[in-house]
Amino acid sequence: MNTRIIEAGKTIHSLTSMSVFCYKDGNLEEYFSSYRILYKDNLQNFDSSIGCISTVYKFYFGFIRYDNEYLVIGPFTDNQKSLSDITAIADKLDPEFRCHNNIVDALLNCPKRSVSSFLPILASTYRLISFKEDGDICKNRDFLNSVVEMTFYDAGVEGVTARNLSMEAFFEGMIERGDVDAMEEWFRDNPIFHFRMTITGDELKDVRDCFILCSSLYAKAAYRGGLDRGYTLHLQLNAIRSMEEMDSIRDILMLQSKLAMEYTREVAVYHETSADTKLIRDAIRIIQRNLFEIIRIDDIAKELSVSRGYLSKAFHKEVGQTISDYITKNKIAEAKRQLRSSQRSLSSISDLLKFSSQSHFTKVFKREIGMTPKQYRDSNITL
Repeated sequence: MNTRIIEAGKTIHSLTSMSVFCYKDGNLEEYFSSYRILYKDNLQNFDSSIGCISTVYKFYFGFIRYDNEYLVIGPFTDNQKSLSDITAIADKLDPEFRCHNNIVDALLNCPKRSVSSFLPILASTYRLISFKEDGDICKNRDFLNSVVEMTFYDAGVEGVTARNLSMEAFFEGMIERGDVDAMEEWFRDNPIFHFRMTITGDELKDVRDCFILCSSLYAKAAYRGGLDRGYTLHLQLNAIRSMEEMDSIRDILMLQSKLAMEYTREVAVYHETSADTKLIRDAIRIIQRNLFEIIRIDDIAKELSVSRGYLSKAFHKEVGQTISDYITKNKIAEAKRQLRSSQRSLSSISDLLKFSSQSHFTKVFKREIGMTPKQYRDSNITL
């Protein structure tokens, strides 16, 4: 049997304490488990490279298929069952009571995790198994697709049904629903796990390209969740600008995690807020997406189909400052970022943010920050 599969199984068992079973041609070759509780169905029925099996009792097994060999991991559950429920399941699994107590003990201690948080374990393990020592991709030509796609097999009473899932679908679904709890669970277990592509052979470039692709998927999911399209684009472009200044792959992946989390929280808040609060949030998004333009209150009110007076009053009540002050503070915040991270001249930054003149930019900056733009850049501090 492929030694990589055996070593991968041993490692997963050591790290997660989950039971792991290695099969070849349908026969059990190796297992790492306190109890020998096996998935009973014929593995040959499951022909995807990565899959997850739901049993009739709603316990789950993940598997990886590599040629004619399988690595099966589980069981785990996303909804811990009571002792009485588990005892009833054990009665059905072992009616002759040959290892009844062992089954009950194993299922009581079954790891609790969702399928979405388990998927990265499968994808990462498959990635390791599928690479040769020199780093080349093995003969499985569907490697890239297999990393992000899995088949979910639901073993119902009337037979096995299959449906395709993907990590993109998990992420987009969590963002679109504003499911903060699910997103936090994902990153608690997989803090920097994201879609990884090997295209150019330059790992940093591949991670950058993948970041741009994923940020677009996140923005579209957030828009479907109710956020303003311009605002989702604003968040995406800001994240891409920050990413382009990074040289660390880990930092880029951490930023990708933060961006997904930010979109999810924004959608969650949007779903919970009142009509007036949503109006103000939409106004803020218009301001942020037009930060490099001349922003007029009349134009914001027109886009939101309300009067200038109503918008101004509601904004001040919600935010605690006037719209004009809010616009100014955000333009100055962007100016500070430009001064810290770019070599743009003061005149260029003033033009970029549509101040009427460099002298006006300097006057407003000093009023807000307490020093001139030049002093701020020279001091190289963050206020």
